[in-house]
Amino acid sequence: LLTARSGDERDELLATGAVEGLDDGQAVLAALDPAAGERLRRHLGARAADVVFLGHRDLYTFPAWALARLRHEIEERTAGGTRLRLLAEPRWWDRPADEWEAWVSVDAVVNAAFGSAPLDLLCAYDESTAPPEVVEAAWRTHPEVVVDGRTGHNERYTDPALYCTRHRERPLPAL
Repeated sequence: LLTARSGDERDELLATGAVEGLDDGQAVLAALDPAAGERLRRHLGARAADVVFLGHRDLYTFPAWALARLRHEIEERTAGGTRLRLLAEPRWWDRPADEWEAWVSVDAVVNAAFGSAPLDLLCAYDESTAPPEVVEAAWRTHPEVVVDGRTGHNERYTDPALYCTRHRERPLPAL
């Protein structure tokens, strides 16, 4: 989870994440809206040619599709033993409100589903534009957080089995 207090800070964090991935020899995939993708390309200059850009709508179409597409991208880009760094800017809150719960569940499940994959997943949320309930859900569904450029354990993280069933009477057992 990359949290930012502004769009400029989010852009800087995404650019830093891309450069660090490239410097580490990782494949870098950026799933961003068109404007954010263009800003990242400008920031990276010639190094942008080494990043694969995927429109955020190519990943964030429907919750089940997002998981299937993410699996495909991980398998394809890590087949030769390369680690993948995925820079994602979830923007599902502009979807119908009745889909929000499913999108939050996707955020929670991704960590368990792909935890053993050679993957560094950096989800960027701009706290100045995302709805407060989206930011709160992001804090609950990401085990690590980058704040002020430092990565650390997220004390607010909730096990996905508990988080995805928080509205039910009997939660599933912890993973």
